[in-house]
Formats: sequence, C-alpha cells, structure tokens
Amino acid sequence: MSEQELWVHYRKRRSVDRATLFFASTWRCDLAILATVQRNATEFQLFVFGHTHEAESAFTTMQGTLSEWQPIAINTGAWQRVISAEDLETWRAGRPRGDVLSAQPDALPPCYSAVVVRPYKSKPTAQLRYWTRRGGSWQLANACSPVA
Repeated sequence: MSEQELWVHYRKRRSVDRATLFFASTWRCDLAILATVQRNATEFQLFVFGHTHEAESAFTTMQGTLSEWQPIAINTGAWQRVISAEDLETWRAGRPRGDVLSAQPDALPPCYSAVVVRPYKSKPTAQLRYWTRRGGSWQLANACSPVA
C-alpha cells in the first residue's frame, strides 16, 4: 500500500493512526533509497531503535493497515540508568530535596534497558530486558532490582 493510499484509508476510515502512517511512509522511503544503493534490500521484519525517552516493548507499526508487510519495532530506550516511578519515590524519600535535585544519573541504582534478539532462521523475536546488578554481578532481568 502506498503512502497516498494509507492517507486515503486514514481519512475515510480513521482506523490507521498517525504513528503507523509515519512509520509506513518513512520506512517505504528508506527502503526505496536503500534499494538504489544495495540491490538486495528487502522489507525487514524487525526494527530496533534507541530513543532518549523510556524503552518500549515490541509493537507492530503497521497494524491496522492493509499492508502484508508487518514489521515489529522495539525501543531500547537510551543507554542511561532507568528507574520505575515507584522505585524513584522510594529512592527520593530517603534523601534531602537538594540532594535529589542535584543528583547525577549514576546516583540511581545500576539498571539499563536492553533488547535481546534470540538467534532465528525465519522470523525474529525481540524482548525488552534490563541489564542490572544483583548480588554483586551483572545480569539480564525482566525488571530492575527494587530500591532498598
């Protein structure tokens, strides 16, 4: 489905959100440009990207469109320490306000978002995990360690 067809579909049915339109049009343009440079370029199945905001689990960017191409996207977040809202409140509660306002990222417990893609032969799967320090060693976990 072309970008123009997606916009027509969006205006008529309102079933395609703007994020889908953005990804669809951007990726199709990028694939067209890539194909001029790399002849074996094809529609990809997994798009892993990093962003300065919070990490996001895998999602289908073209869901709700009539396209047969349904790539999965996953956001690694930024390579910086992360903390849940609840743990941030626990961490903040035991500190003077001035210390909290001047704290640097390394003052937070060591935990970083990461994406794990297992080896695959046909369709990739991606999982949002957390690289965290527990018991003195680093490991991948489903969540950051709770703040003590």
